[in-house]
Amino acid sequence: MLSIQSKGYHSAQTSWQPLLLLPSHSNFNNFCVCVLNCFINMNRFTFFILILLGFNFVTLPECISQNIYVTDYSSTNSLEIFDVINLLNGEVVALGSTINGGKKQLVLFKNDANGKLMWANKLFSSSTDYYHNGRIVADNNNNTAVLASTVDVGKTKTVVVKVDNLGNVVWSNKYNNGQGEVTNDIAATNDGGYVLTGGGCIGNNLFVHKISANGNSQWFRLIGSTTQHEMGLAVTQLPNDDLVIAGTTLNASNLQDVIVFRLDMQGNVIWEMNYGSSANDFVRSIAQKDGFIYLAGNTQSVLNSMPFVSKINANSKRLVWNKVLTSATTKSLLDMDIFNNSLTISGLINSNNGYGNDDASLTKLDLQGNLVKSIVVGDAANNIAKAISSNGNGLVVLSNLYNGASNIALLDNDLLGYCDYKLSNIQVQNQVTTANNLKPSIFSIGVIEEKHILTPSNFNVTANNLTVNADFNFTINSKQIALNNLSAGAVNYSWDFGDGSAVNDASPNHVFANSGIYTVCLTVTNAMGCTSTKCVKVCIKAPNDLQLGIDQRLPNANNDIDKPKKTNDDTPHLTNDILKINAYPNPVINDLNFEVAPGSTISSVSIFSGNGQLLGNTHMGSSKGNISVADFAPGVYLYQVKIENQNGLINGRFIKN
Repeated sequence: MLSIQSKGYHSAQTSWQPLLLLPSHSNFNNFCVCVLNCFINMNRFTFFILILLGFNFVTLPECISQNIYVTDYSSTNSLEIFDVINLLNGEVVALGSTINGGKKQLVLFKNDANGKLMWANKLFSSSTDYYHNGRIVADNNNNTAVLASTVDVGKTKTVVVKVDNLGNVVWSNKYNNGQGEVTNDIAATNDGGYVLTGGGCIGNNLFVHKISANGNSQWFRLIGSTTQHEMGLAVTQLPNDDLVIAGTTLNASNLQDVIVFRLDMQGNVIWEMNYGSSANDFVRSIAQKDGFIYLAGNTQSVLNSMPFVSKINANSKRLVWNKVLTSATTKSLLDMDIFNNSLTISGLINSNNGYGNDDASLTKLDLQGNLVKSIVVGDAANNIAKAISSNGNGLVVLSNLYNGASNIALLDNDLLGYCDYKLSNIQVQNQVTTANNLKPSIFSIGVIEEKHILTPSNFNVTANNLTVNADFNFTINSKQIALNNLSAGAVNYSWDFGDGSAVNDASPNHVFANSGIYTVCLTVTNAMGCTSTKCVKVCIKAPNDLQLGIDQRLPNANNDIDKPKKTNDDTPHLTNDILKINAYPNPVINDLNFEVAPGSTISSVSIFSGNGQLLGNTHMGSSKGNISVADFAPGVYLYQVKIENQNGLINGRFIKN
């Protein structure tokens, strides 16, 4: 089993600690620390701002979840990915195929919740199997079942493979009735088994096939109407275990209409209905919620293709509404999923105002069929959103964005997360349909079941991190700053030094003309045009600035209780005849402690930059306390301490390493 570490396009989780850690009550005043690292992570995936109020960070709500990523996949062998599923634990399983010895073989791989590749397996057999199509479903234990087809001795046979969450094959079976049927969809059932649907059997009837959790065939039903030209395209299960199958049937005008069956778990028809427009109507996906069935597909004429979405009452088989998504350009629907109170559909749109000839399209509707949002995403190549899968972890999209490479993206359920998108001009309109009640015939036939030996082996997949993340560190020597670029995924760099100058080098050096506090920002861009920015405030001081006396840089110096005693290391251990105050350690890395003798109380502490600019103050109200300076830039800082029942102030200096 191959395990490849990869990183998707995501924003890092960051944990912030309050600047003050006090053992007693603290009253925070306004405090804006110029020397703290302030991150503004701006890319087309995240917009993250930190604001500091009274020593506390306040994080504004992010536009999207912090789990967003985009990862593309390539291999030294061919690789085509055609379905994904978003598991309840946030992991994502993808199904595809590769060519080996002139024949296609299945490829299965899994990402963790952050888009990192966990394993990638190729499933192969010793026979001359040719796999095409393919769907994937999951049970409540995060085991997955794969639907595929194979041509064996001139006959098309259905293949179902059950795989555990580590990529190991639990069982693999072939099914056929000798008629060369085509299986189009699979759904997991409440009993741990699976149900399949397709067509192409005797009399061109639609079929429904129930198999057990162990892969054994339980029953196989052919369902036909008076037209005898049905094809099962999508299947789901209702909470009461009944099955709903949707497909196509040929009407009197020789056009394809939608046909829907509700069956019990033994395969008996409870009801049937069909409806259609004046064009050919093909179902692509099915979902159910709260007693209603939702179908999505395409209405196709000679000149155009338009997605449609329908809502059907599962009990009365009443067509509640049927909507068509219209635009000035051609659009095709490929998949649909339902989460909470909305439907999301994916596909492609041919748009003059988009990115290329064909762009990937995502559209969100409410459960009344009203348009919530529709976007297009892409690049200069032809793009398509092949498959989607949504749950509380977000919306997973399988597409071929960014120069044709297959990629998997995790968005939030409001369609936010792509580094660039455009709103589309989709409109939702009622579609005129006609409905008929056809009396179906149903009969059972035998099915040939074969154990099918599939062996997993390592498959070499390269998972490319499409993220861009700005990062750097620095050193300061007098008025010169040396910058070390630590950014990931960037191809272009832009530095702004906060003094009116900017460069595009990766890791430049810069000399400031004057002492002061400057905001240094790095903006990086990746190959997709996504950006990320990091800003840090730095204090620049000339050597002569450091020699100024404390009294020349702090206010109220004439009210000092005491002056710091000069020491070799310039540590401000301050003493006088009245009291002793300790400020330690010095130099300091993390926490600077203040302490006076028992019986005395520190009223307040103020912190200043090295040139005397007030950075903030806080009330302590105890004989000891501390301030976290872990995020301060290296340099010299000043403090001023007020002692209760004392008229003066104590001034001192500390060094931050």
